[in-house]
Amino acid sequence: LDKIMSNLISNAIKYTANDGEIQVELIVNEGKCKISVTDSGIGIPKSQQKKIFQLFYRTPAAKESGSLGTGVGLVLARDLAKLIEGKVVLEESSPKGSVFSLVFPFKTVEKGEEKDLGTIQLINIPEQNSTISETKVLLVEDDPDLLEFSRKKLIGKYVVLIANDGIEALELVKKEQPEIIISDVLMPKMNGIQLSMSLKRNIETCHIPIILLTGLSSKENVMQGLESGADDYITKPYDYELLLSKMEGLLKNRLVLKKKFLIQDFNEGEIEFSNKLDESFMADLTQLIEENISDEKFSVKDMCEGMGMSRTSFYHKIKGLIDISPNEFIRTIRLKKGRSMLMTCNYNVSEVAYNVGFSDAKYFGTLFKKYYGVSPSVFLAEIKDQTGQISNS
Repeated sequence: LDKIMSNLISNAIKYTANDGEIQVELIVNEGKCKISVTDSGIGIPKSQQKKIFQLFYRTPAAKESGSLGTGVGLVLARDLAKLIEGKVVLEESSPKGSVFSLVFPFKTVEKGEEKDLGTIQLINIPEQNSTISETKVLLVEDDPDLLEFSRKKLIGKYVVLIANDGIEALELVKKEQPEIIISDVLMPKMNGIQLSMSLKRNIETCHIPIILLTGLSSKENVMQGLESGADDYITKPYDYELLLSKMEGLLKNRLVLKKKFLIQDFNEGEIEFSNKLDESFMADLTQLIEENISDEKFSVKDMCEGMGMSRTSFYHKIKGLIDISPNEFIRTIRLKKGRSMLMTCNYNVSEVAYNVGFSDAKYFGTLFKKYYGVSPSVFLAEIKDQTGQISNS
């Protein structure tokens, strides 16, 4: 209720001259409460009145007034009104001003009922629940109405984090490690371009997809956004279905990379990453493991030290890039190397197991069968048979 009325009253103030007048009136009648805000402002032409509840829409007169706005406040007020079974309507408008009203159900407390007010529990609408994705989305926006509207659009699908500027966003990224970032461009302290550049030049965060949102739609602005390292750039006004679709596409890319990495005969060097730092990171990490592959004691701790990263940062990096744990990563590299050695037919199973860092050949065999669907001894026999067939022909 507070947010709805704040929007209606602030709009009235915004588009009314300093010597104008604003009235707020409350009427309770027949189980309904009506709060009207009447102003002597610029008014809304009849031809544009149906459009004012469209997301991002601002009348030409509103734009020319010099007052800042995003075209979100009325849409947010309307949606919030639905939560209290009410509605926000434009009662009337002319060049002499406008009348907006909030109407919602109202129940009078009967005499004697007030004694029980202490036991009444308000219905709480849970914003995060166990059925939604655990994927963390960071929204970065300095306009409170747009931030709140966007948050409510995403809250049922993702865990939503919010920041009011780039500086605040950087701190949240370090603390929460979101899977994707949606950021406005024009913000105080640190804008979206600077935020994107800062994150994309840092090895610990460059894998996080970033979508920039802005009203700056010129080719130069779009190019600047993409050159900052952002994964996508959407100009306002935009459709939230389009934003959701782009978000899902970027999040699915991680699953695609995971599938490629786990393919038995796929070379890690053939995986294409959107960021050169990620590409270098993956190449260096794979090389580090291969150089120490025969050392059974080579662990995640050694990988972290070799890559110059903390255990937490390293875990989030691998998880963010290909959605697997560091232990699963090193195990997969060992098994792939073992398969390559078996294909040469120059080693028996035990020799291969020891050469790729398994002190127990039986355990190597168990993991190999789980990964490739066949035991290493059977795999080796099949390779020898194929080689024999080829040589005989």
